[in-house]
Amino acid sequence: MRDPNPAPELVYRIQSSSSPSWFSILFSGSGNPLAQVSLRPDAGGDFVPLHRGNDNYWSLSGLGAGPFTAEVTDIYGHAAFVSGIAMDPGPLHHTGIRLYEIPTEPPATPPPPTAPVVVTTVLPPSEGCKP
Repeated sequence: MRDPNPAPELVYRIQSSSSPSWFSILFSGSGNPLAQVSLRPDAGGDFVPLHRGNDNYWSLSGLGAGPFTAEVTDIYGHAAFVSGIAMDPGPLHHTGIRLYEIPTEPPATPPPPTAPVVVTTVLPPSEGCKP
């Protein structure tokens, strides 16, 4: 199901073996499958795409000690930014961020179809035709 409602909160866990020389992070609560995770230092710079492993952790070597900002993108193009990611392996971190928003108003319902109109035409009898 695309964009499940309610939109879940993004959470992450940094893999226990992560260090300034090798970093690995697992995001969950995205609602939709993830297409890409990229990181940059909180201080600025270019986002660097991470590589997804078979365990769904996203990792890369040589990122440094952090803290980092992550750009998380799902397969439908929804993107969110999570800043303040510190090198804190192990615990689950709640972000309070959702990858997409569900509209607060339900879509407008179309008006009901109009009743069919029946038209009856009465023709005068023709002279050549007798009942």
